Amino acid sequence: MGSCQNDSARVPSCRSSVSVQVSESEDEPSGLPSPRPAPPYQLARRFSVQGTRAKRCPTCHGSGRLPLEGDSELMALIPYQDQRLKPRRTKLKVFVAVVTVIVICAVLVFFLYPRSPTVSVFASTLSHNATSADTFAITLEVNCTLRNNNFFSMSVQDIGIIIKQVSDIIGTNAFSVRQSIGAHSSVHLTGYAQAIISGDQGRHVVQSCKLDRIAKVFLQVNVQVVTSFLANTAQINSNVPNFFSCKDSA
Repeated sequence: MGSCQNDSARVPSCRSSVSVQVSESEDEPSGLPSPRPAPPYQLARRFSVQGTRAKRCPTCHGSGRLPLEGDSELMALIPYQDQRLKPRRTKLKVFVAVVTVIVICAVLVFFLYPRSPTVSVFASTLSHNATSADTFAITLEVNCTLRNNNFFSMSVQDIGIIIKQVSDIIGTNAFSVRQSIGAHSSVHLTGYAQAIISGDQGRHVVQSCKLDRIAKVFLQVNVQVVTSFLANTAQINSNVPNFFSCKDSA
């Protein structure tokens, strides 16, 4: 106490230290564990040291809490070395995202890319006869097998059959089907067409068939199939040249 009375500059500091010791001795009972120390800003509110200037925060007014009314107008300052400004594994995340997008696009293209159906045609002689000395009529049975190679269904609309001898069209037939084909499935269709060979070619065929019972007529069967899938229409052509027997004809 004597040193505090002789030096007036040290009186406030002595008083503050005494008050701290007294408050601690009064607040902490003997035999009980000491409480957790208060944060620095609470000590600053409880004890004021003379000779220093303190100014309250204009935002929280010394309470340490921010009002919710003006939270949209507040701006927080983050140090440059803060870990929040350095996200981890950025390149890995970007790489995974790019690869995922590429895989999804590839899968969509693979499943939705339109593929042309496969058409196989087999024609056989159903009947034939010579109507006159220079006219020969032959009826063909045309069997078509259509296979859908897509991952979605498609429909067959029309089928056209054209029979040619060399470059001349000697018979045609067209009919509507309106049949649906499922994904990776096939359907069998049957059509008929009659070809009439007349003129010099007809006379030659009639004479050949009369003289030789195993004579054959060379014809080209062209099948046109109109299909629709995914709001698109496609036409598929299949040309089958073949020899057709005219034996047992009159």
